[in-house]
Order: sequence, then structure tokens, then C-alpha cells
Amino acid sequence: MLRPVLLVGVGGSGGKTLRAVRQALDLRLQQAGWKEEWPAAWQFLHVDSPVTQDGVEFPAPFLPTEDYVNLVATGTSYTVAYGAAIKNVKDKFLTETEASLPSKFEVTVPVELGAGKYRGVGRTLIVAKMADVKLAASTAIGRLTSDGALSQLAAINSLLGNKAGQTSKDPIVIVVSSIAGGSGAGQYVEVTEAIKNAAPTAQWVHSIFSLLYAPDVFKSVGDPDLIAPNSLGAMAEAMSGMWSTDLEDSTKDLYQAKGINIPGIGEDPKIHIGPRFNFVIGRENNTIDFKDQPDVYKAVAASLSTWITDDRVQDKLMAYNVANFSAGVGAMVLPDATGIKDEDQAPPFASMGFGRVSLGRDKFLQYAGERIARSSIDQMLYAHSVGADHDKFHIDEIIDAKAKQNFPDFLSDIHLSHNSDETNEILIAVRPAREAILGRFYSEIFSEAQEGVSARTGGQSVNAWGEAITAKYQVKSAQNPKSSLIREEEIARSAKMKEFVATQKQNILAETSRAISQLGIKVAVEMLKMLEEDLTTHRGELSKKRNQYQGWANSHAGSIATALQAVQGQESVRVDNPAVSSAIEIARNCFYYLLEAELLATTESLLEDMVANFIRPLREHLFSSESALLKVIEVSSSDSSKQNLYETWPKMDQDTVPLKFKAAPNEFLLIETSTYPEEFDTLIAQSVAFKSRDYAFRVVIDEVLMGKLALDDLEPESAWQLIDTAKEWIPLDRAARIDESQSNQPARFEFSAYPQDYLTRAMAWMQRKGSQFYRYLHEDIAGFLDEKMEDRALLIERQQIFKRQFKDSLLASEPLVKLNSALLMQVHNRQLGQVDSVMSTVPFDKGSQAYAITEGVLNDQKMWNGAASEGLFNSAAKGIQNIDVFSVQSPFQPVVMNSIVQPISEAWLKHRADLETRRDFMKWRRARPLFEAVPASPAKKRAMLRGWYVARILGQLDNESNEQDLGPHLKIWNPRESSYDSFPYPLMHGDVVEADNYPGAILQSLSIALVMCNSEGSLAPLDAYKRLMYLGDIKSGQNSELLRWIIDGKLSGGTPKTPNEERAGSAGTGKESLDERREKVLAHIEELSNELRDEVENLDHKRDSRNTTVTWEIKHELRSALSEILEAATKAVAKKSGI
Repeated sequence: MLRPVLLVGVGGSGGKTLRAVRQALDLRLQQAGWKEEWPAAWQFLHVDSPVTQDGVEFPAPFLPTEDYVNLVATGTSYTVAYGAAIKNVKDKFLTETEASLPSKFEVTVPVELGAGKYRGVGRTLIVAKMADVKLAASTAIGRLTSDGALSQLAAINSLLGNKAGQTSKDPIVIVVSSIAGGSGAGQYVEVTEAIKNAAPTAQWVHSIFSLLYAPDVFKSVGDPDLIAPNSLGAMAEAMSGMWSTDLEDSTKDLYQAKGINIPGIGEDPKIHIGPRFNFVIGRENNTIDFKDQPDVYKAVAASLSTWITDDRVQDKLMAYNVANFSAGVGAMVLPDATGIKDEDQAPPFASMGFGRVSLGRDKFLQYAGERIARSSIDQMLYAHSVGADHDKFHIDEIIDAKAKQNFPDFLSDIHLSHNSDETNEILIAVRPAREAILGRFYSEIFSEAQEGVSARTGGQSVNAWGEAITAKYQVKSAQNPKSSLIREEEIARSAKMKEFVATQKQNILAETSRAISQLGIKVAVEMLKMLEEDLTTHRGELSKKRNQYQGWANSHAGSIATALQAVQGQESVRVDNPAVSSAIEIARNCFYYLLEAELLATTESLLEDMVANFIRPLREHLFSSESALLKVIEVSSSDSSKQNLYETWPKMDQDTVPLKFKAAPNEFLLIETSTYPEEFDTLIAQSVAFKSRDYAFRVVIDEVLMGKLALDDLEPESAWQLIDTAKEWIPLDRAARIDESQSNQPARFEFSAYPQDYLTRAMAWMQRKGSQFYRYLHEDIAGFLDEKMEDRALLIERQQIFKRQFKDSLLASEPLVKLNSALLMQVHNRQLGQVDSVMSTVPFDKGSQAYAITEGVLNDQKMWNGAASEGLFNSAAKGIQNIDVFSVQSPFQPVVMNSIVQPISEAWLKHRADLETRRDFMKWRRARPLFEAVPASPAKKRAMLRGWYVARILGQLDNESNEQDLGPHLKIWNPRESSYDSFPYPLMHGDVVEADNYPGAILQSLSIALVMCNSEGSLAPLDAYKRLMYLGDIKSGQNSELLRWIIDGKLSGGTPKTPNEERAGSAGTGKESLDERREKVLAHIEELSNELRDEVENLDHKRDSRNTTVTWEIKHELRSALSEILEAATKAVAKKSGI
């Protein structure tokens, strides 16, 4: 069962990776048929320094704004950020805190744009905003652990074919960063601590993963002089944090000032600083080399997308890491010759590799979607130019000519033609059927006009007939109050008007959309303008006709009298006289004229309303929307705050595939991306009726743009149309309103100016079930290798491709880190290639040819593991298009990892001899107090400091100062080799180191000693530090070097160096006793204590932090070291003989 995931990217590289992951997951969900919104159980946070997301050149959409946490607000200077960072820090810790941060008086980096490649600056920015990051993390955790999110995750789990089970609320938290830059390298540890404090009582916060890009990833694009020192500082602080058992009091106070508490540190072994499981990601392994930096991000994103969506991979990776990073399991069985960590601690850095064999349908989906979307947008924006002679005609002339040419068809298609009275589609649409009303009018007047007929003669006078027919006409045509016939006409006319309004809204939007698709927005806008003018002119024509009809209706009395003139003079006109029928017929005609006049008046008003409140708003909105769309797609790639992915989308007639679709070096496709244009053209042709295949793409663009106006197979929840109605047009005339209770209002429209919306629609068009694209996109690997296919030659070809690509994916899955094989053996007694692998489900039947091929390849690569490998296969798993392989390497010391330390050693060797460039190398790279920035466990660091003092007491140190810029060449005696072991020369310090600063500088230089181990291919650069630790082991009783000297007057080793008698006394025949030696040792310890007090501790703690020294930073640890040595020397007693 899948677990919820919080994916956190820190810095630029982390953000780009998250963008690629989200894009990969989005495509995965689309292919699986996910219709809901983005899953709440998958939360993303990008934490970075700049005001807005950067990296517009990376071909994946920016994350939603709410997923970005910027550490610097617009207009913020470093001074402001610095002030926020130290706010609420107690006075007694202020100088110590400031000593670890770049000074506000020196930093001129424009932090709105980032940390300037200085990780110390980066840490200042994150400390200032830790509360914001904590809040963002808390919000994300709340979302992904909500009941709704977990229900949604269960549905996704089923949709993706994972096994069912109880959903765990414990999320997997993965932090992605680089250790080479300024922002990520200086911030990811603090971001991790903020996440932990967002759920302080949860146990899962102590199992956070990190994926850390090594400096070699940036070798081709970054300045190694900037990358190397950042990497060195990040490496050292990560190691220290992982092995931390306590923090400096100043750090605790700083955290508490930001609302961050770390209860249990120093007491609970699982409490540490930073992520628990650190994975280094380099640019190469023994098989592949990611020469292009974005390829590394995309490869990692592919692996993360599988990690997030495959429950088997989740379970295996978690089990592996718990085993290999936990004390008593992996840590205890792996030798470590560096000596810089405790025995029950694991080495700091593992590595991971990833390989994939894939159909690449996700890439094709993206390619096809982008090509359709861009073609659709280009068609809307530029169709008016197609075939035009721009040299001969101005653009406005071209648009005008095309609009005039197509307007008659447009008018006909929206059913507003009015060439003649007989074919006037407007009047035909709104005119109700009147035969029944006119028939009743005739019969009622005929009946009622006979009321004065004489029973004797069966007739009445001509005048009586005229008066009766006229009177009855006036009653039946009365407007106030309205006669029943008038009311019936109005009701019928109202129904027709409502139908007309509803139909015309639909017709105009549909045909305008079609015109935009086929002729472009400019021509469509011009035709809408012509429509306004046409209907306005027609209103004048209707007004004339209305007056004419009204005049005829008004002359009804005279017309009736005229009809009766034929029988004028007759004393009595019978009912059956033709003149009577003629007069009533004329009355009926006049009534028709009256109704028609009212219809024309109503129609004239309705057209005026439709033009003013529907057509004109539509035209104006399209005009402004076109400008907005053009503005979006013409965004310059030089604007780092705005992204224009449209520029990267393939064009309509482009027969090459953009490089961004190229598979990463560790992804092996069964169908090469170079074939995409041919596959695309075939599928486009198959997607339309046979008769339309000559212009198939045009038909597809119509459908994609028009959406539900052109397609009847869209699911309601995913349907779309080109022009949406934000506010319906409600006519002024209540009789024309579909809902007469609503008041009138003009229409308001929505037309997307965002290319991403058109991409979404293109994707939805391709994913219609039953379509050619749907079938192609949903073919899985099992179907691709189906043994039942009729074309046997094709099957054999596909099997051969699969075998080759699957083998290459296994080889490429080797962890992405270059190891130093010689050092690996020296440090960990391990050989290259000893890795564990995790594979996703393989969807083949046992006994099938595909199964046999897969088993054979795994056997050839010595990766077949009997029943465990058989468990990978599941023929019931449907829809599997990738087989993913993870290779994980147990944690090692960084000295064996060329990916980390080689770029550092190269830069150090380049700059160490020059004082100025050495200063630049060190400048603002360390981001924590010194003791927390030294890559060793606290116990080992304290042993080194004790060893420093013991070495001074016993006279084990030497100093050669040959070159002024290099400073002291400090050495410590190695009795076994009868020579001195050197500390790094020069020491890793920005200035020439003075004597009072030796302890701090030596401790700080442990980082570079580790790096030089890799450069020299041996652990010799650590020998001096090992000697310090040996001398500092005063807790082993009489076996410690100092106590052995005090008690026995002896030192260990082949050629011991005799101590200075004034400091430690003497030994041998006739020399000093135990108590005399102890007295001198204690006296010298007192001298060292006074020296520490006078030269370090008594310095004003409120002085300018820029004047502090590295030794001042560790004054508490030095005092503890002296106190422990003093106590041990005081208690030294002679060994009992036991006899």
C-alpha cells in the first residue's frame, strides 16, 4: 500500500527536480485515467532564496505558487535578513551566533536573487525564515495525512495496480538538494530541522531521506572555485550533523529563538541534525555519464516518480535503509578505517542508481500533447497570415479580405441570414406559428359579428356589418387589457424568443470558435464586428417593415369598409354574402399585420440587446484575450521570473523531436523518440473520418479547440470549450429570458490566455476512451511483446530490442557515484559492485517468451535470486509500461567517493598556496559553529582536542614555517614510523594561522585532510588526527599515553619522543618519580589553562564577531578538554602488580 509523500526541494537544483517529478507524476496519473485534482497525499515544497522560482530554462512547469517558499521578500537586503536571523538570540550567545554567520557589514550579495554561491549566506537566509518553513511544512503534513488525502491515496493505489492494505499516515519525506551551491547547500539541514519540528512527536521525522547532488554534477556549468568550497562545507556539516549527540548552546538558543526545539538530543540515539538517510547523486557511474546537468534532474525525477507510485519499491527501499544506516546492523558489519566516527555509527553517505526500460509512452504523450497544443495556439494566432501576400498587402487588408470572404458563410452557419423576407432566419426563428390563432380570430369574428342579424331576413345592413366586424377586431386586438389572442401570441413568441436566445448563444460561440480554429482570432474578431454592423443595419430594415405593418393594421376600419362596398345600397346583407367573408378575411389580415409589427418591434429590440450585450462583449473579450495570449507566448526567456514553456513545444510542421524528449542516459526506450513524428502523423490520420484524412490535423485542431462544441464523447467532468461563459447574457426583454425571475445582464466570457490550458485540453482529447491515441498510449509492455501478434518478424524484432534495452538498464542502474576502488578497500574492505537492487513489477507470465528473456538477462548479470526474483513477476499487473531498477549502495565515508571529493581536492590544490585565493576559498563557506562543522563524531573531536593538549604536554608537536603565505607546517610525532605526521599544509584557514589559533585551525582542517586522502590515494593525511585521538584517549586508564608517562615514565611505540622535562618531567634511572612527573604535568596544565583563559576566554563576548578566532569558537570544548586531562592526571596511580 502506498504511503503519503512529502517531497522537499531546496535550492535551484532541488526545485528543478521537484518540477520534473510533478510533471512525471502528472503524466502517470493522466495515463492511468485519474480525473480528480492533484493528490493531497503528495505534497511538494520548494524552499529557495530568490523572491520567485527561477530556472525558466528547465523544461518543466514551475510548481504552483503555494508550493514555493521564498526566503527573501522583494526589496530585502542581506542586512535585513541578518537582523531577522539573530532576532531574539540571547545576549550571551550573540557573538557566538554571529561568528558562524557572514557579517552584515561585509556581505554585498543581492539576496533577492539568491545566496550568491555562498552557503554561509544561504544559511543566514534560512535561519531568518525557519518559522515560515516550519509553517509550510506543517500545512503540507496536515494535508497529506488528512482522511481525505488518505482515501484519495487508496484510490490511486488501486488505480496504479499496487497491493491493497491499510493506509499508513506516516509519510515518506525526501529532501532534494545540492551540496555545491549557496542556497541548497547552506539550507537543506535547517529545512530538515524545520520539517522535524512541524511534527515534533512523530517517529517518522527521524527517518528523513536526502538526495544530494554531488559537485561533479555541476562541473560543466558551474565555477569549480565556487562549487568546491561549498561542497566541502556541506559535506563536513552533514557528517557532523549525522553523528551529533549534542549541539552548541548558541545553536540551541538560535533554534529556540526561531521556534525550533530539538528535545532528546544527546540522550536519544536516533536524534541527530539533518536527514537520516543521505544519498549522494553524482553525474556518472561505470556505465553512464550525465554530461548534461538537466538530464541528472530528469533521471532522479524518474526514480522518485517510481518511488512515490510503487509500493514494492517503497517497502524495499525503507527496509534497506533501516538495515544499512542503523547501528548494530549495517554500521556494525562495515569496517571503517578513518577513525572519525564512533563504532556504533554508520558512515554518512550512501548512493543510489536507477535504470529504466520503457515504452516511453509518457514521453510520447507529452510530445503529442505539446505539438497539438502549440499547433492549436499557432493556428488561432497566425492562421490569418497563411497564404497571404505580405509584400503586397498590409496585415489589416489581409484580415479584412478574409473576413469579408468568409462572412456570408459565418452568417449562414449561425443562422442569422436575412437575404429576403422568405429566408430571414432571424424572423423565422422568433415567429411563432399563427395558423391556429388566425383561424380562431376569423371564426370568432364571423360568429360574433352576426349578433345583429335579423331573424326574419337572415341579414343586416352594410353599416351594421362594418361596425360589428370593426368593433370585434378592436376587442380581439386590444393591448390594454390584452386580449386572449394577443396574450396567446405573446406567450408563443416568448417561447420562440427564449429558444432563439439559447440557440444563438450556442451557435455564435460554436461558430466563432470554429472560425478562430480555422481562420484565426483576428479574422473571427473582424467577422464579429461585421456581424454587429450587419445586425444594426438589419434593425433599420426591421423598423421600416414594422412601421409598414403597423400602418396596415391601423387602417383596418377603412379596409373592412372597402371590402363591403360591393354590397353598398342593399338593405340587408345576408351572412353568406361573399362580401362579408371578404371583410372578415381583411380583418384577419390586419390582425396578422398587427402581430407581425409587434414581432418586428420585439426582434429589433432583441437584436439591439444581443449586439450590445452578447456579440460586442464577445468581440472585445476575444480581442483582449488575443493580446494576452500573445504576451504570454512572447515572454522573453531572459526574464528569469517568468516561464515560457510554449517556446519549447514542437511546432505543427516540425519533423524533428526537441532534445528535451531525449531519454536520459539511464532510460532505455523500446521505441526511440526519433520515431515520434511518424507515429504522431499516423495516429492523427487514424483519428478522423477517412474522407477527412487529407486535412486530418485541421480537423483535430477544431476538435481540440472547440471541445464539447465539436465532440459528443467527452465525459462531463472533463469537458471543455474554447470560449466559456462566465456570466450569461440575460436579455432586457423579460419575455426572452429563459428564467424570467432573473434580471437582465450583459454576457462576460472566458478565453484562456495560458498555453498550459491548451496542453491540458490536448491531453484530454488524446485520452478519450476508444480513440486511436488512447489505445496507443495505454499499450503496456506485456502487450508490446504479445506472442499472439500476427507479424512474427515484428515480434522477434521487439524481443531483441527489449533484451538489449533491459540489459543496458540493469547496467546503468549502478549507483550514481564514482568510487575510488583502492580507498574503498582501505577504508571499508569492500570491492566495487557490491550493491543491492530493487526492481519494480515485471508483468510477464511464467513460461512466456518475455519471462524467459527477462530471466536470462538477470542471470547473465548475476542478478537472478531464485524465489525472490520470481516474486518480481506478476502477469495480472496491467498497464505497466516501465520496468524500473534501483541499485542502492551501503553508506560509505566520502573519502572513497570521487564524485564528492575530487572536485574539492582539485580546487584546493589549485588555491592553497596563494593566500588571497585561499581566503576566497574559505569565504562564507562554513555555515555553522566550528565544532558542528568538523566532520567527526563529537567524541572523536573532543579526543582530538584532548590529544592536542597531551601532545603539547608531552612535546609531540613540531612546526616548520618556511613560506610566509602558507603559515605554520604543524606536525605530530609518530613513534611507530619514527617520524612526524603532518597536519594539512597549509592549514585550511583564510589567513596565516597564529599560535593561539592552532587548535581551532587544526580541527577545521580535518575536512581538507579527508579530501586529501582521496587525492593521495591513501589514509595517510588522517594519520596526524589519528595520533591526536590516540593521545586524547585519557579515559582508557593506565593504557593512555599521558597516564603511562606519568605513572611509568614510558611512552608507547617503536621510537618514542622524549617529553620536555619542564613540562612533563623525566624518566629513567635516577630521574623523577610518578608524583614529581605528575606535579610538572599539572603545573603545565595550569599554564595551558591560564593561556586559554587569558588569550581566549577572557575576550569580551560582545565584541565584533568579525574579530573572533576559530579557537575562540571552541573555547568551551577546549576548557572541557583541559579539565578532563587535569582530572585524569590528578587521579593517576601506579599499577598494582597483582602479586
